[in-house]
Amino acid sequence: MYDAAFAGGISGALSGSLISFGSAPFELVKVRRQLEYSIAATKGVQLFKPPNTVEAVRDIVRAHGISGLYLGFRLHFLRDTMGTALYFFAYDALRHLLGRQRSGEQGSTPHWLPIPVSLIPFFCGSFAGVASWSLIYPVDVVKTKIQQRALAGNPPRGAWETLHRLVRGMAGSSLSFRPKLLNVGPDPNDPKPVFAGIARIYRGLGISAVRTITTHGLLWTFFDFTSHYIDHLT
Repeated sequence: MYDAAFAGGISGALSGSLISFGSAPFELVKVRRQLEYSIAATKGVQLFKPPNTVEAVRDIVRAHGISGLYLGFRLHFLRDTMGTALYFFAYDALRHLLGRQRSGEQGSTPHWLPIPVSLIPFFCGSFAGVASWSLIYPVDVVKTKIQQRALAGNPPRGAWETLHRLVRGMAGSSLSFRPKLLNVGPDPNDPKPVFAGIARIYRGLGISAVRTITTHGLLWTFFDFTSHYIDHLT
């Protein structure tokens, strides 16, 4: 099980790192279009009609050059590499834990999880998607914040500073374990529990998890069905 899981994790990391070079510009444009009104408000511009996709690409290139399509790329690369590695590591480990044989055929499920064999791909795909996305979600939030600032023309901030501002420690940039850091919040006169700051990083994870359960569960279900059909063609 472990060799299959590690092989899946390494393969996922390599594929995720390669894919990130092609997907980064598309995701940046998506962020631009999703946060168009927020970006305009930051610039002090009243937006009546947001630009379409082609206009958004043109605006990014005009303001930042061709390289501007890769704003925030380091975090995008880290997210895709780590996220895909964790995804395939979790999927392959769970599939073998639930009875997959070295030949690739599905054996009987263990006694502690007596689910129908046909549901195993859906279960494993959903689990791998939610587990990997939950672990990598803060990186995606920080990446989006950095890209939003860059698109709005604001002075850049580093990843750690952005993460710190999201959590909003009360003691400036020093994150030591002192009692006054038990409270965080944007207003020093109205501090909030530290968990409220951490919860900001995971805002929106619930709906993302629901989407992940559906898409990745169905993806592996259809993949297994199709591959099984092809393998048994005569």
